[in-house]
Amino acid sequence: MADNLPLLIFPQYRRVTPPRGKGFPPQKLHVPSRERQIGRINPQFEQIENEFAEFSGSIDVSVAGIEPEMVLVLELADKVNKLKQVVDATGLEWLGEWDIDIDPDEDFPASGSKTRRDGRLFVSMVNQQGMASLLNLWSRWINNEGLPYGQTKWRDV
Repeated sequence: MADNLPLLIFPQYRRVTPPRGKGFPPQKLHVPSRERQIGRINPQFEQIENEFAEFSGSIDVSVAGIEPEMVLVLELADKVNKLKQVVDATGLEWLGEWDIDIDPDEDFPASGSKTRRDGRLFVSMVNQQGMASLLNLWSRWINNEGLPYGQTKWRDV
């Protein structure tokens, strides 16, 4: 049975050391301070909360079982691993995420010779429960409180 197998000839073993170089340590993402992030993002969260409340109030309450939903779009300055699991645990409905290029600014400058930053666009459907959960996480982060188990990825976002 094994008479017609091809003959495999392997080269003689020898150790090859890679050439020495500068290497390429992973670049650390420059992020603004906590105070700067709060100053930048808190007005946006307040606007989202107000618009969601206004939208919820404009729906006729006589329709049974209706819960208003809105689309939430977040632009991230870096990729966040396993974001879908965190979004699902928060009560938001995952719609998708895409790689995007972001124009650098003073808070998130471009690194090296790049003129644009790699970013991520996250899109989710938000209902009243998901919005309350997201606003609670934001409030906890602002007050420097720990985030609940399974939600700590939001700190990276």
